[in-house]
Amino acid sequence: LEIHHNSLNSVIADVGTGNLQLRAQDFRVTNSDNTAHMIRGNVGESVELFENNVKRFETTPSGVDVTGTINATGVSTFVGNVSIGATVAENRLDVAGDLKILDNSPRIFLHDLNATGAANATGGFETYDKDRNRAIYVGSINQSNAIEFGTTSEERARITDTGLGIGTPDPSTPLHVYHPTLNGVALFQSGDAYCNLILQDSNSNTSSKPQFGV
Repeated sequence: LEIHHNSLNSVIADVGTGNLQLRAQDFRVTNSDNTAHMIRGNVGESVELFENNVKRFETTPSGVDVTGTINATGVSTFVGNVSIGATVAENRLDVAGDLKILDNSPRIFLHDLNATGAANATGGFETYDKDRNRAIYVGSINQSNAIEFGTTSEERARITDTGLGIGTPDPSTPLHVYHPTLNGVALFQSGDAYCNLILQDSNSNTSSKPQFGV
């Protein structure tokens, strides 16, 4: 073990075998006049790191606390739940506030790890109030290979391989509208004095399209 000054720096050098061990009840590294902390270790408790005498990193019984901004490069891996802005992480990622995704062509990928094929994948987006009552949902929630639109606990529309079902989860045509009790199943409204429905098959031209309306 060497302790010396080389005309430029004060040096503590371990040049022998074994480890350099610093043993202390509580460990402190400060500036030269002992007015600012750099490292602080407390026996049986936390280890703290400081930047300009401001604590930025501290170990805790459950992990670490970081104060300030984290700039990470490469791949960051987290095991367990992560909270951003929330005091408790109940899910893999809990964010308290708005979430913005920036890219040239930003997308969100949802991977169903239980699905054995693309046609069997389920998942979607759901919104809840503060009491965890569901408000709206969009996605393949109850049926794979379909898109469902719902409010509260009721489905309002579903898109399947067959078509769009409004009021029915099983459309039998490209557009299938159903209501079990109301006589007025669909309303078509125009902002001017006329409201026409134009029916056109593949052989119709612009002058022979049948239509009806008021």
